[in-house]
Amino acid sequence: MRRTSTRRSLISKRHDHKQIELKMPLSIEKMVAQMHALRARIEGGVVAQASVELAAIFAKAEIALARRQELFNSLLTYPDGKLQNIPENIDAANLIIKELHEDIGKFIVGPGKEWADDIIPTMHKAGRDLARLNLDVAFLSPEQIKSAFDLVLPAEKGVLKTGYQDTYRIMGVVGDDVESWFRRTMMDSVIEEIPLVNKLNPSADTLMSRLIESGRIKPIKIKTNSGKFITRSVRQRAEAIARIESGKIINRTHEALAADVLGDDAVYRNSNPHDSRTTPICRHASQAGLKTLAQWSASRFGRPPRLNPFHLCRSVLIGGMAEWFEDIPEKQFVDLPKQTNAP
Repeated sequence: MRRTSTRRSLISKRHDHKQIELKMPLSIEKMVAQMHALRARIEGGVVAQASVELAAIFAKAEIALARRQELFNSLLTYPDGKLQNIPENIDAANLIIKELHEDIGKFIVGPGKEWADDIIPTMHKAGRDLARLNLDVAFLSPEQIKSAFDLVLPAEKGVLKTGYQDTYRIMGVVGDDVESWFRRTMMDSVIEEIPLVNKLNPSADTLMSRLIESGRIKPIKIKTNSGKFITRSVRQRAEAIARIESGKIINRTHEALAADVLGDDAVYRNSNPHDSRTTPICRHASQAGLKTLAQWSASRFGRPPRLNPFHLCRSVLIGGMAEWFEDIPEKQFVDLPKQTNAP
């Protein structure tokens, strides 16, 4: 019911205030430009800070887990460094895995959840700031905007709840991945007879050298939906988690508020920062024109921050009515400065 009355108000304004219509294109252009600037500040501010904080947690975890290497010296090995395949020794190896599991909870999962508790409300506020700016246009009355921002919408509450759940789940998955890698590699040393240690030649291929690389956990291979394998260290994954999860909360909060005010007739245009870091798929999404939120979700790009396939973009969906964007040049959404070696 509320959205229907909102649409009637919008239609009334379009027909009753011709002087506003004449000013509208400049107003919308200014709004789009300011959306670019605000999204860039958010990316370089709260999102970057979140990435740094989570990366610090992961770096500390890597060092702590690497220090577990002394536990391997307690295991029984043959003179050539291979693990002695006897029940007591296997039990001791499993105990090491158990202690590693406890360390992963202590250094990755627990601190990661605390990080989420601190950062998610900040991202929610950033999303509301984006929505406030997106809706600060001539067609919408201050009363309409105020009514949307006076309370936290059920959709926003859903975004926050999902944000916490997703981030908690991801932190657990990261911990499980690390533990699984340790466990699999430990058992490989028994099955493949890989030496546990080689004290005479530390650079030789041993279980310890596989587990420990310069005080860091060995990078983990991830298989994408397309079948492609990519390698990510735990620390690299920290940055991706921070940027993706932050972006989801920021963008979904913004979209929920925009949809509440604009109604079902609203359309959205994908928009990216204009710099050399903007990759082709992100630029192509901004060339895809106007779509509803449902159409963006069903499109080959999906909705930002992660655009298909497996690609992180610093994008935002700018909402409005279709006629708002008629006179906005496409270059305002997709042009790039002429720079070489863009990633």
